[in-house]
Parts: sequence; structure tokens; C-alpha cells
Amino acid sequence: MIFGTRTPEDVDVNALGERGFVISGATASSLAGVGDMNGDGLADIALADPFDSQKTWVVYGKRDTASIDLNHLGAGGFTITGPYVGIGLAGVRDVNGDGLADLAVSMGIDRGGVAVVFGSRASHPVDSNALGADGFTIANAGYPVGPAGDLNRDGLADLAVHSRNGISIVFGQRGSADADVTASHFHGFTIAGTSGPATAAGDVNGDGRPDLLVASPYVSNGGPGTGTLYLFSLDTRPPRLRARVIARAHRVTVMAMCSEPCTVNATAGKASTQRVYLARPGRRARLQLDTTAHVVTIRAADDAGNVSTTRVSTRR
Repeated sequence: MIFGTRTPEDVDVNALGERGFVISGATASSLAGVGDMNGDGLADIALADPFDSQKTWVVYGKRDTASIDLNHLGAGGFTITGPYVGIGLAGVRDVNGDGLADLAVSMGIDRGGVAVVFGSRASHPVDSNALGADGFTIANAGYPVGPAGDLNRDGLADLAVHSRNGISIVFGQRGSADADVTASHFHGFTIAGTSGPATAAGDVNGDGRPDLLVASPYVSNGGPGTGTLYLFSLDTRPPRLRARVIARAHRVTVMAMCSEPCTVNATAGKASTQRVYLARPGRRARLQLDTTAHVVTIRAADDAGNVSTTRVSTRR
């Protein structure tokens, strides 16, 4: 690890001195900068040996130059274990909104998909096959992976993964529910016909919406040996939601309609309805709640994860 400096000068990796520190203990075939995963204000790094030791190591940033042995990390980081874990690595910013950077670890599309490991202020080993509260798994996804920014503008970082049909965007979430990019309504969307890599591009065209850069190296666009680079300016406007409420005794009936295909559900107090998918614009959902609450909240999410919410009084 070589520290940055304001003075340009050559570096001898065999005699780093105050210019950095050495990491030993394994041969890493992939590595990535991952941001600050433990909240100490210093950037961290990830290294992986997916084939021999089948481990990924997160090494915390530090101010001293003492060498680090990956076999004895201690409080200097943590280890992620699992079959072929770390074929691909990517820092994906803050996916779950806890203020800490997170890490996406690919195990291969046929070997478990992608594990998203949450940052944590407490250092402890992580098993990619049993993440629990440490993160979530994305099935039928593989390498490459990359940060996608906040495409649905919900305040959570999204990530891009390779899937069987193209590049899939998986939206961030505050929980640890597993995802499957082949499911009919997973929390995200797929850009068919692309093969990646993909990365957040900022707001390239100045329309106030985040853009996405996606490469397809095997799609020729100008002759042999050429690929194609796509810049997507995504529409992240929420669907228009119309709803009315009919309240009778202890039962509330909600009639909801969207401007585009969407999934709707309603809550009132402690009661909630099942999610209903409306495949066509203008089609109505009939939702029923057994409640005496005076306000019903109706939520609609389109296929891209854009959300509209409205609150309706049950009082006449």
C-alpha cells in the first residue's frame, strides 16, 4: 500500500519507509478500494484469493507503516470466507444507509451470485453463505460488479451486477433481504443486451437525474475489435398515483390506480395489505384493511423502483 504525497518521487516497494506499508500472507488475484467500512474516517481496501484460500480480506486504513499479515489481521480488518468468494470485488458506497461503505463480492453466476457485505464498526469474520444481518445475497448475478450511484434517488447507493440477461441494477435497501435478478419483480431492473462493466456516471446531461455508463465490449460498433459504450439517462420520476378510500365500520376499502405498471399496497395503523401488481396503466387495485385508523397510507412502486406515496383520511 503506497500513501499519496504532494511531492512526486519514485517509490521502491522493497524499501517503502514512510511511504506506505506491506500486506503479506496471501496472493491476491483481485483487489478494490472500498471506502470507509468501519467508520474511522480512513479509506479501506479489499483483497481476494478466490481459488486457493477462498477468502476475501478487508484491510482497514491506518496512519502507521507497520506491515500487515492477512493471516493475523486482528482488529486491522476482517475476513470473508466462502467458495470462490472474491472473483470480483467492488466498493459500492452505502447500500443500506447506515453511514458506512459497503462491499460487493462476486462468487460467480453459477456459484452463489454476489454477496453484499455491509460495513460495520465491529470487526468480525463474515461467511458469504450465511450473511444474516451482515448483508444480503444477489442470486443469478456474477462478475463484473460496480457502483451505480443512487439511480432511484431514495438516498441509498445502488449497484450494478452482471446477470444472464445483461447488466442488472439492484437498488439499495435498509434491510438484508436477499435478491434474485431473474425474479419477475426484484428490487431493481435489467438492461438487456449489455455485458458490463457498469459504473455511476454522475449527471452527465444536466437534467438533475443520475446517469449510468455501461460497456459491451463484445458488441461491435465500428469494425472488428471494437466494442460499444452506452450512457443511460434514466427516468427516475415516481409513478402518478390516484387513490380513494371507502370506510365502513371496521373495514376500509382502498381503490388505487397508477399511471404505469406498478406494485401497490396500503397500510393503516398496524394493518397492512398484500402487494398487488398492476400490469397495465389505468387498471385498479382493490385493497381491504380491517382497521379503525383515521389515515391510510398508499404506496406505489414502478418496475424501476420509483415510489409514490399518498395519505388519505378515512373520515367523511
